[in-house]
Amino acid sequence: MVLPSPNLLHAGDLKLWYNSTGTNYLSQGLMIGNGRMGGVILGNTTNEIIALNENSLWTGDTNLSGNYGSMGAYQLFGKLALSLPAHSNALNYHRELDLGDATARVDYQAQGINYHRESFCSAPDQVMVVRLTAEAAGAYTGTLQLQDAHSAASNSITAGLTVAGTLSNGEKYAERVLVQNDGDEDRLRDGLLRSLPRR
Repeated sequence: MVLPSPNLLHAGDLKLWYNSTGTNYLSQGLMIGNGRMGGVILGNTTNEIIALNENSLWTGDTNLSGNYGSMGAYQLFGKLALSLPAHSNALNYHRELDLGDATARVDYQAQGINYHRESFCSAPDQVMVVRLTAEAAGAYTGTLQLQDAHSAASNSITAGLTVAGTLSNGEKYAERVLVQNDGDEDRLRDGLLRSLPRR
């Protein structure tokens, strides 16, 4: 058995990479997080649905009795759904999770344009960042929707989307998506964000 020298191995060299999209969040998803919040990314080119988590979303209470039956359960926070119908039949597909910087990346080509996605969770800022870029201006056309896991309605706000709800134990929660756009036109309506090329 030959083991690599520790001096030759760097965290940036450690990557999980795939040449196809994932279909199972637990076994094939690219998991990002900062210790408090996180997301799981499958890397679908036309219908990306990022599972969102936050560690305080729990149906239980203080449970001083230690009774397992009343302990409650950890809850899925919600999902961020990105729909890009024109990105079907993608070529040169590659997705990876860089263990050195805890960043998930998805690259592919659709209709002759190269696309790049980058996702990570910042610990200092306590936010998840999803950055979408393309080699051509105004290349993204699609919709973004914030889907609550507990049936709370998604609402459009200035430059983004928001959801607020209450769990069965009275715990209140809220989530917000802030959209910063450098090239396309955003239209917010009925809890849905549409990105269209500028005219």
